[in-house]
Formats: sequence, C-alpha cells, structure tokens
Amino acid sequence: FQAVGSCLPPPSPPMAARRSRALLRALGRGSGAVGGGYVLGSAALYAYDRDDFDACLRLQRMAWLASRMLASYSWHMHVAAHPTEVAREESLRLCHERHAPQVRDLCFRNGGGYIKLG
Repeated sequence: FQAVGSCLPPPSPPMAARRSRALLRALGRGSGAVGGGYVLGSAALYAYDRDDFDACLRLQRMAWLASRMLASYSWHMHVAAHPTEVAREESLRLCHERHAPQVRDLCFRNGGGYIKLG
C-alpha cells in the first residue's frame, strides 16, 4: 500500500549537512577518547606524584583562561561590527575590564611565580 502522493523516496539532506553531521560525530568520538585519556592520565599522575599533578592543574587553568581570552579578543577585533574607531576602542576597553580580574584571580589561585608575574 502506498500513500497518496509521490512514489519517490524523501529527498536526502544536502551534502553539506551530511558532512557536518559526520564531522560532529567524529569530533564527539575524538573528544570522548581525549576526555577518557585525560581522566585516566590525571588519576595516574595524582597517584604517582602530587606535585606534578598540582603543576598540571595550574598549567591547565592558565591554558583555559588564555584560550577563552584569545577567543574573546579575536571576536572583538575581527568579528564584532564596529561602525567607528571609537566604538572599536570602547569594545576593546570593555574586553580588557572583563579579563583583568580573571587574570588577577588566576595569579592568586595558582600562587608562586604567577603572583610575581601578576
């Protein structure tokens, strides 16, 4: 029994949609593998040497903040629409004000040489 209408199969999604789904699946599998490796590696490092584990945590916090700041500044400099130079400078100033306390807090949380650098 066929339904009323066309006997053709439903149209397949465009090629770009199929590629993006495949890419997202691959990224999901890769991030799961990386995440699992990270957890196992962290547990082994914590059990083996607590000082190295703490150093890795400090480095991870610094890298996470640096990547967020890089994305934010890149967006403000290249993607955000600034009709005038004054608007661009104001946007950049607000970006500085948002990230300065985060850098200060990171320096205090990481301690040691980070406080000297801050």
